[in-house]
Amino acid sequence: MKIIKRENIVLKGKHDKPIVIDYRYSQTESKTPLVLFIHGFQGFKDWSYFNLMSDYYVKNGFTFVKMNFSHNGTTPEHPTEFVDLEAFGNNNFTKELDDIETVLDFLCSEKFELYDKVDFNSLFIKGHSRGAGVALLKANEDARIKGAIALASINNIRDISPKEPVEQWEKDGVLFFYNPSTDQNMPMYYQLEADILNNENRFNIANAVKRLNKPLLIIHGTDDELFPVSMAYDMHTWKPDAQLVIIEGANHVFGGVNPYISDEMPKHALQAINDSIEFLRS
Repeated sequence: MKIIKRENIVLKGKHDKPIVIDYRYSQTESKTPLVLFIHGFQGFKDWSYFNLMSDYYVKNGFTFVKMNFSHNGTTPEHPTEFVDLEAFGNNNFTKELDDIETVLDFLCSEKFELYDKVDFNSLFIKGHSRGAGVALLKANEDARIKGAIALASINNIRDISPKEPVEQWEKDGVLFFYNPSTDQNMPMYYQLEADILNNENRFNIANAVKRLNKPLLIIHGTDDELFPVSMAYDMHTWKPDAQLVIIEGANHVFGGVNPYISDEMPKHALQAINDSIEFLRS
């Protein structure tokens, strides 16, 4: 099977920063389902094994799309490096939800070269960590999304937030998150908290999951060092008809490291992907 790759396509975002996407597909006679993947906090579309994941989906009959959020700190020229920390500090959930909408608008338009080759009744969203939480919010509010996969998801929009008192954050205007992978102190401006306060109902993940009237797969590892596996069980109580998969021994990133030099995916990542494909086919 020949996998066709379209990489680092730039879309105009709604918040003065470009969105960069890529997609992979193979030539088939029938229309293919499409999966849109959402990266997590301090992440990007080409992190670790994500390109191997894209290829694996294509080999199993899917068109696979990945995106960099407009304000994730990368740029079109440097899609795998956090070179725009000012953008990172000004990221928020409104911008991320708007970015996903922009990408969906593109994918569902004739500007997308695969417009006639994708089955839009089988358009799914998959997110990891904070990206899973945002994906769930968008799945709840956008009818074009027909199902969702939450991989090591947050349960609350504040699950990734500064540990310092919010009063100090407001006073200083900025707090910093250390990124051990890149040895960077990454800013987070108080505007993020203001965005949350102004959109508490829209950003309520629990309520979004409870209202979600489409299929949901929840995947979590027993050894998740950031978000305990109990969070997956809690999410399942919000939507009892969701499918729940617990992967024994899997950590938060399912064995991924960055950079990733192997040609084979980590075993826990591969298990999560196979479970996802089975869910999507069903």
